[in-house]
Amino acid sequence: MFPCVKADVATVLRNLEFSTTMFGAENALPLRTFEISKRQRKYLRTAPALGLECRTTCADTDELAQLNEAWLANRPCKKEVLFMTLPPSMPHGGADAGQDEVRRIFAYQHGRLAGFMVADPYYSDGKLAGYVLNSTRFLPNPKPCWIPELMFATMVQTLQSEGRADFLALGFSPCTELQPRLGEVEWLRRLFEGMWAGGDTMYSFHGLAEKKAYYCGGQGVRLQDKFIAMPRGVTFNAVARFMVLLIGADVLKACTGKWFWSWVWSNVAEAVPSIPQVIREPFRCCTAPCGGSSEMTVEEIVAEQL
Repeated sequence: MFPCVKADVATVLRNLEFSTTMFGAENALPLRTFEISKRQRKYLRTAPALGLECRTTCADTDELAQLNEAWLANRPCKKEVLFMTLPPSMPHGGADAGQDEVRRIFAYQHGRLAGFMVADPYYSDGKLAGYVLNSTRFLPNPKPCWIPELMFATMVQTLQSEGRADFLALGFSPCTELQPRLGEVEWLRRLFEGMWAGGDTMYSFHGLAEKKAYYCGGQGVRLQDKFIAMPRGVTFNAVARFMVLLIGADVLKACTGKWFWSWVWSNVAEAVPSIPQVIREPFRCCTAPCGGSSEMTVEEIVAEQL
């Protein structure tokens, strides 16, 4: 199974007898033209008065490790998640340290490390094409709450001043903006649509998507959509194992949700079209266009990095 591939890779995999179902979307900031918001410019002006400054280096790696541990301790999962994501790339010494193309922003408040942000490079034809925002971590209950956004604005300005990268990608948003695509497994797409329509009970799908939309500020560009690919004939077993890896024990909790049973019924009704409409009617929510919105406020989205 390939859990997250771009559209061009999905095309190749379809020729190798893989199914390819859309899994989500990704947006990026066009660094050549992007402008930070008025609010972010205000944060940059206000920061010094609150003892805040952003640096591109961190002299004390022990302090950095302690902050990272404090951030993890305040999360539902107390360990680094290594499935479908990468842990933050920490600074290191050595002879090749000067060639490190990872970009990092460290926020200090009154001389104490308060947070850090990491952007990893990606390449096209052997040349730097852009960066993807990989990690944003900070001390619990930051004051002011906009320290993460201060780091974001500084990261954008840093990359723009370098002038090498075209995009700052914000990463993959699962289950968002799904559409039928060639080579898909229809019931799997409907499952992802049901997960989106079911709200943020298992994972903050809406919160993550809205946070990224907020950072785009109406200036974002759509990158290639992301697909989940798997050999035909083993789809159900592969999906079941994948969901356990992705969600963990909460996958059993998901099976008690109304959206899940609506999804199950919609597939049964599709397979057995003779089921009377009067029985189908109470379960139409899964076959209707998916909608819903996050219950998180913009301030919570900015402060709660997912």
